[in-house]
Amino acid sequence: MPRGLQGSYNALAAKYGFTIPYGAVWLFSIACSQIMYGFLLRPDTLPRTYISWIDQAGQIPVKGVAMNRDLVREGSFKISDIDDLLSNPVRSSRLATIHLRTHIDIGLGTPSAK
Repeated sequence: MPRGLQGSYNALAAKYGFTIPYGAVWLFSIACSQIMYGFLLRPDTLPRTYISWIDQAGQIPVKGVAMNRDLVREGSFKISDIDDLLSNPVRSSRLATIHLRTHIDIGLGTPSAK
């Protein structure tokens, strides 16, 4: 859908000679934001296959999406969701590595060396 809208905008702009600075980029961004809103907060509005594709392409933890949805809708999340995220040793190690790398990149050293 976003690419279709972008193509329509480009065709109309060429045919009628009008331009909006970065119009194609704006249109693509707006369309993608609608899709991601649907993915994160209203999955019932998207086909299941599309949700599965976003899950796979983004390697997004299902519990992380559930936590985001709960936080937006209810202002809290289930502790069991975070426990589930942390129980995955690969993902937990990756998060710890990213945390360590961030500390090193911004010049704070290792977290334990404060």
